[in-house]
Amino acid sequence: MALAIVGTPATGISSLNSAAEPVLSTTTALNAVTITAGSALIVGCGAGDDNNARTMTCTDGNSPPNFNAAGTVLHASTDNQLMCAFYKANANAGSTTVTLTESATNPYRRGAMLEISGADPVTPVNTGTLVSTQAGTTATGAGAVTLTAITPTAIGNWIVAIWEEIATGVFSAPAGWTLDAQVHPTSGGEAAQLVILHQQAASLSAITPAVTCSLAGDHFHGIAFEVNQAPSTAVRYPDTFIPVPFVPKGRMM
Repeated sequence: MALAIVGTPATGISSLNSAAEPVLSTTTALNAVTITAGSALIVGCGAGDDNNARTMTCTDGNSPPNFNAAGTVLHASTDNQLMCAFYKANANAGSTTVTLTESATNPYRRGAMLEISGADPVTPVNTGTLVSTQAGTTATGAGAVTLTAITPTAIGNWIVAIWEEIATGVFSAPAGWTLDAQVHPTSGGEAAQLVILHQQAASLSAITPAVTCSLAGDHFHGIAFEVNQAPSTAVRYPDTFIPVPFVPKGRMM
């Protein structure tokens, strides 16, 4: 079964006060969505972290199964931001609201979630392929920023890349990539955004996770990994031997 996005991605950002400034909080709730049974859920999130290596958890009202961390929390004191990713296998059907909880009170919170059908119900994310970077900048001018290449383990699997930045540049999908979700507040001084992209493996050649940034020098964090398709359910029947009766020469049946 081919991988596919189900419905509209859930998103969430910091609430604003009367002065249109981000409210300090430990939690951010994504908008409620109705999940189809068996889907894989992929969540990306970013937040301020006041120069400390804070932690983040991801929960919803439709567990078990629970969310698992995809790698570690990326933290960069140079831009006082953190980023992380989570996934859930074989989700239950029904309405759910994902809540991201940080270990300290901070502003500039954002998150997005994809629901993917056709994923492996046990191991939807190949964590052995996970790559990440933090506090990077575009080297010269606007253009693509990249992670270490990932070699897919099966044709048809996806490479999913989650990116965030703390600046006013705008992310877009480079050639070969599909932009699935984007959180980019335009008010409250929230000069940050988060995007989730994917590329389907057409071969077993390495794929370099990338995103295009509109401004040079923007700080960015990135996480990417392979999403596995569900195993084939096709049944192969054994070859059947049909005996042919021996007919002596000159005789007829």
